Amino acid sequence: MVSAVEVRNISMAFGTNQVLSGVDLTIDKGQTTALLGANGAGKSTLIKILSGVYSSFTGEILIDGKAVTIDSPTTAKLAGIETVHQRIDEGVIPGLTVAENLLFDKIVSGEIPRGVSLKTIVNEAEKIAGALDLNWSRSKLRNDVYELGIAEQQMLILARTLSRSPKLLILDEPTSALSIAESQNLFRFIKNLEEQGIAVLYVSHKLSELEQIAKKLVVMRDGKIRNEQSAPFSWDLALKEMLGQKELGERSNFKQVQG
Repeated sequence: MVSAVEVRNISMAFGTNQVLSGVDLTIDKGQTTALLGANGAGKSTLIKILSGVYSSFTGEILIDGKAVTIDSPTTAKLAGIETVHQRIDEGVIPGLTVAENLLFDKIVSGEIPRGVSLKTIVNEAEKIAGALDLNWSRSKLRNDVYELGIAEQQMLILARTLSRSPKLLILDEPTSALSIAESQNLFRFIKNLEEQGIAVLYVSHKLSELEQIAKKLVVMRDGKIRNEQSAPFSWDLALKEMLGQKELGERSNFKQVQG
């Protein structure tokens, strides 16, 4: 496989608390890499480093084999890294239409001139939605964004993100508020991204999801990567490494550990 993003020897501490220690990770183009770990394993810190939220780390980030500087969310986006966080409501702008939300970045940047008609915005939004197989009518694109359900709001955020042609898309617990049917729609969407060569880093505690969509599994514990596997995965090994236990029972115990 060809790598989209690599992190090399990434370490970070908050005061005396070492949260990441020498993390090396390769995320390949056109496939989903799953990131698994208990609370406090370092997953969120690693995501925030890749997203540009944290900049006081040591180590290197490479994109397409070239070292890049990521020290803010803006530089992360410019480098081709997009993140969809767990809280969907933080990604939509109230009081604007679905079309305006979909094109929000272009409106703010001036790529779409100020004062342009809603009809023009809807026309542009319709092109983006159609390219991503979102069968949204023009009337829906004219609606206030809060008339969309949670799943549709998430698809809107994904569509807006993908309009920037990312190299890596990070999804943090993306199905936490979705039904089973809505989750399956998301998985089909992810498969479509893979076919376009986009790398996906997928964070979830739901093992059945990871089995469905991931080709690579990365397990973290105590700020270090403890295990990497290619599908099909050995869950006994993965969970043992995640929990730091010598022996682990059936997979159902995982739910008890997570509470």
